[in-house]
Amino acid sequence: MPEQRVIPMFSYEDVGRAADWIASAFGFTETGRWSDDKGRVTHVNMELDSGMIMLGYPSPDYQAPRHHAEVCEQARAWRQTPYVVDGVHVGRRRRRALRTGAGGWCDDLV
Repeated sequence: MPEQRVIPMFSYEDVGRAADWIASAFGFTETGRWSDDKGRVTHVNMELDSGMIMLGYPSPDYQAPRHHAEVCEQARAWRQTPYVVDGVHVGRRRRRALRTGAGGWCDDLV
């Protein structure tokens, strides 16, 4: 039986910009990029070590959590919940992200 893998997919309003930043900040390598007929990047596959993530643009109606919180009180409340990261090399990844300016742009992602 082949090894099972879970591949997380993250949604973004600007998939191309997010992929460029993730590659720079965390060292992921882009392994595929697709665009629609208007040139908007709609999907990107990325890998780091033996793991893979996918980035996607759900639809023109999609709003990232930060953007949605600008118009929705409940979404503003959701953003107050802290994230917990459990993994290897978190400190090294965080330092690399901060060197690339993650303190500003990563706030746009969540």
